[in-house]
Amino acid sequence: MNLESIFLELRDLKLKVATLDDEVKYLKTRYVVNVKLTTIDLPDHWRKTYETLEKLGDWSEATTISNITLRARAVESQYLNAMARMNILLKKRSRRKTVFIIPSKVNNQ
Repeated sequence: MNLESIFLELRDLKLKVATLDDEVKYLKTRYVVNVKLTTIDLPDHWRKTYETLEKLGDWSEATTISNITLRARAVESQYLNAMARMNILLKKRSRRKTVFIIPSKVNNQ
């Protein structure tokens, strides 16, 4: 294998990955069902975090939420990130600061 054949193979792989990425984005938009979430639907250990974030009503850090819930910041951060991965919350990062909000609160601002 010479350098040119490696380059061509790499270019082909890059195109295939880009195509797969586009297909995944399409499938996500097509098959995601928007269901109104109630706090009853959440596990007990997430509910307190979600309700605290709901009361704050604005972009909040895990530290702020942990001060209110009296749980460790690492625990709150884990719960917030898990809910963000499940699209229950929105997550935004600016520099070293990561903040979370409930999607319905973004539309109201």
